[in-house]
Amino acid sequence: RAEFSKDSSLIIKNASIIDEGTYVCEAENSVGTISSEVSLTVHSRPNFLSRPKDQRIGLNGIAKFECAATGNPPP
Repeated sequence: RAEFSKDSSLIIKNASIIDEGTYVCEAENSVGTISSEVSLTVHSRPNFLSRPKDQRIGLNGIAKFECAATGNPPP
């Protein structure tokens, strides 16, 4: 999924959460070395970790619906 282009660019296709992180670009010649860091953050739609469930309660009872989701940015 990741490839280097002819112009020395890194191309990441179909980026996913596992591609997140810090990437380093380095250049070196006989006189020295330079480097630069960049950060990649991949945004993703919300996804349920747990869904609320149907409930039946008596009159004057209490219903509690719980759900949890993940995503980036966090929901």
